[in-house]
Amino acid sequence: MPSGRQAFVRLIAIYSPQALSAAVAADGTFEFTHHLWGKYVLVVVQGETVLATQLLAVESNEPPHLEIDVGSPKPYTIYK
Repeated sequence: MPSGRQAFVRLIAIYSPQALSAAVAADGTFEFTHHLWGKYVLVVVQGETVLATQLLAVESNEPPHLEIDVGSPKPYTIYK
């Protein structure tokens, strides 16, 4: 994870108004404590920079295991 500001993960449901956030720990891990089901867009943000995006479909009771590469492609800055 690039150094600097605290990173966080935003999980946005595609078919409902649900949106959740979780801080990214120093070791790069994060956790959502709510039961998840459905299709989501996952966004990793640090400061004003989006480090990664990923589509996520949760269709079982098992928590998904994700590995997200934030090193490439080059992050882009959110427009102000």
